[in-house]
Amino acid sequence: MMAHELTHVVQQGGGVHTQPIKETGSCQHTPILKVISYIHQEMIKNVASADVAYIREKMGFWQLDNLIPFKGPVDIIDAYWRWYTLVKTGGPWDHKAKIMNSYGKWSFDRLDKRLYSFDIWSNIHYGYIGLASDIPEWDLLSGAGIAQKLAGTVPPGYEDRVQTMLDFFSALDDPLDQEAIKIGFELWRSVKTGVAIQNIHDAARTHAARLATQPCR
Repeated sequence: MMAHELTHVVQQGGGVHTQPIKETGSCQHTPILKVISYIHQEMIKNVASADVAYIREKMGFWQLDNLIPFKGPVDIIDAYWRWYTLVKTGGPWDHKAKIMNSYGKWSFDRLDKRLYSFDIWSNIHYGYIGLASDIPEWDLLSGAGIAQKLAGTVPPGYEDRVQTMLDFFSALDDPLDQEAIKIGFELWRSVKTGVAIQNIHDAARTHAARLATQPCR
């Protein structure tokens, strides 16, 4: 197969430049920084959104409403319903189809010669924005598993995962997806709203062996 020239965005001397990348065969995929730049924009936009502020208010102050009968549980249900409408399949915060259609199934990291699956980035967004919304980690991981069950896409090996994870709901999800969600948790805990493209790239590389990736030489 003929070599195909791609471009790679790099920072040099305080400016942003593009460098040509020549790869052959199966490594002809979208440069990873293009996909990361997209999901980074989504994370920055959505963490400052009215939706996140609304969910945080409902999640963070519902305990004070216990003095008013039934109001606390209603607030929680309201928060989770808003979250569901945003992250459900085809919802505004479900980026998988958008990334697949715009960038393809795989993106290529030239420096570590590795392909990263399209669904990694939406899962990172899910974990980051979910934690920013004050939704507990367990609920987010379990919710992802329940979504797989409802969609009929629970991956094989559920019984083994239950025994290993000791969690009936999280075990419904693909372990690779769960790892990507946990990267989102890590980014929120470490840098909060200061998350940068490099933070996402570094985290994905650090955890590459536990994500939906494969080498590409």
